[in-house]
Amino acid sequence: MTANPPQMSDTPMHARRFRLSPPTQAQRNAALSEAAQEQLPYAAVGLTRTQGCPPGYRRTQGRGQLHTQDFAAAKRLLRHWRGFPHWVQVQAQGALHSEQNVVVIGHIYGLWVTNMCRVTYVIDEPDAYGFGYGALSAHVEKGEERFLLRRTPTGQVEYEIYSFSRANHWTTRLVPPITQHLQRRFIADAISNLRRQLSPAK
Repeated sequence: MTANPPQMSDTPMHARRFRLSPPTQAQRNAALSEAAQEQLPYAAVGLTRTQGCPPGYRRTQGRGQLHTQDFAAAKRLLRHWRGFPHWVQVQAQGALHSEQNVVVIGHIYGLWVTNMCRVTYVIDEPDAYGFGYGALSAHVEKGEERFLLRRTPTGQVEYEIYSFSRANHWTTRLVPPITQHLQRRFIADAISNLRRQLSPAK
């Protein structure tokens, strides 16, 4: 008798990065369980805190005004994983905390792309709030990204995203200009989406 082929839910998440439909809730939960067994695959853990960049990695950075003085509201959105572009979904167990594993699902060019990350640190100061997370092995890029809110001396709130990264999958090695374009688009859309959520209803 021939054994039944493995079901999709039994396949390691890193083998299913690209899909034509979004992953199910069971598959997202399985991804979080897989992530808990991993170590971060790069040495410079936490280096985005000071905007450092290891040799061989590229920097990507963007910053924008959120046109609000409600720092508490901006913090609340970021803490609950709402500081991402509208085309990105985040699966996490509860609000933001250090060492938390996260599934990040992007919908781009008709594909659902699943990546796994781990929060490496949290910044919580009177005029600054944010976090860094690092890419686990089931990610198309290797590196770390920082998401940071700042309250300026005038009371305005700024949102800044900074990362260092390099290719970790054949798709990102094959078309680096597209990868870099998507990284810049991710930052611009994340700032725009957070700004929209903080805008007064009209």
